[in-house]
Amino acid sequence: LYKNNDAIQPKKEEVFEVFKKLSWKDTRVVILGEGPIATPAGGGILFGTNKRFILAPSRVAVAVQGCIERQIYNGLDFNFDYSMQNWLNQGVLPLHSSFTTERMITNSHTKIWREFTRGVLKGINNNRTGLIFLLLGEDGRYFKDFIDEKNNIILEYHSPIHDVRKYRDWNCPMFSKINSIINKTNGKEFEIKW
Repeated sequence: LYKNNDAIQPKKEEVFEVFKKLSWKDTRVVILGEGPIATPAGGGILFGTNKRFILAPSRVAVAVQGCIERQIYNGLDFNFDYSMQNWLNQGVLPLHSSFTTERMITNSHTKIWREFTRGVLKGINNNRTGLIFLLLGEDGRYFKDFIDEKNNIILEYHSPIHDVRKYRDWNCPMFSKINSIINKTNGKEFEIKW
């Protein structure tokens, strides 16, 4: 993909960044959404802003922050981490459904990555149970059949990208729902600090 092509997002060294920062054994929540943001601000982590652009995050990252601020923090959160490292540190695996895209052409590599993404989900299913999967949009829901619903919890919601394109707030209730599930099974102290 990268041979003689510098118009691919994210940079080659960032494509598998999420797997370098969180092992499967430490994963508690998997969020699966669309492919990478098709601008230079996009990185290898779903919703994550590339560290070179951390002071100018993508509109999608800002939409996710706004949703979480309204839902979890009564409208204000000064500690939102646009790199998503905070989520990774707590066992949240934010995955793109496809791991690369042509710059400025969203989801242009979707078909290229389907088999790989299936393999990732198969690996998680074969090695873990009791996970919470949040599938966002059609891209996330496409992989629902590859997740073991008997041993894991599956939640679904639409992707923030559609609301961002229409300049609407994204009001996904799933972050508090995930915490509610974690609270019931493990206790409040294990909730995610989104």
